Amino acid sequence: MIVDKAKTLLAEAGYPDGFKTGLSCSNDRYIADEQICLAISSMWAKIGVQVDLSVESKTTYFPRMDNGELDVYLLGWASLPAMDGYSVLQALLATNDGTFGGSNPNGLSDPRIDALARSASVELAETKRVDMLKEAFRITHDDALFIPLHQQPVAWAMSNKVDIPQFPDEYVRPWFAQIKK
Repeated sequence: MIVDKAKTLLAEAGYPDGFKTGLSCSNDRYIADEQICLAISSMWAKIGVQVDLSVESKTTYFPRMDNGELDVYLLGWASLPAMDGYSVLQALLATNDGTFGGSNPNGLSDPRIDALARSASVELAETKRVDMLKEAFRITHDDALFIPLHQQPVAWAMSNKVDIPQFPDEYVRPWFAQIKK
């Protein structure tokens, strides 16, 4: 049923016979990154999207991504400050103009998103700012600009004599550590 719906959407978008695209992935950066991309390739093949899959080490992958050399690619993102969506809006979704869009090398550009990013960057009223972020993410979702796949788990180990919080961005903040007595 999902396959049929996807084929219908492709036909409505002008691709009744599917299309071909490159899909590039690292194989040593994220948990199961190569397996994720193999699964994507297999799923897309079922709806007529032919994938030219490229899997490589992060040492060559990320420079190629940053240079805009990849069609479709796997990317992870941890927001700083933790859990604030502005980082994603400013770096990934805004047009790369030298100030905004620094991690948007492939030409993604939407004037509505750009206006929201610039407005949110100076908005002091939290409610208004959050509404701007929500609107930008609604546009991103509705236009399928990114396909979120999963949230990567983080595994930690430490002495039972130490207590330190685990943050969703994977960064260790030792100043929060407490030694138990």
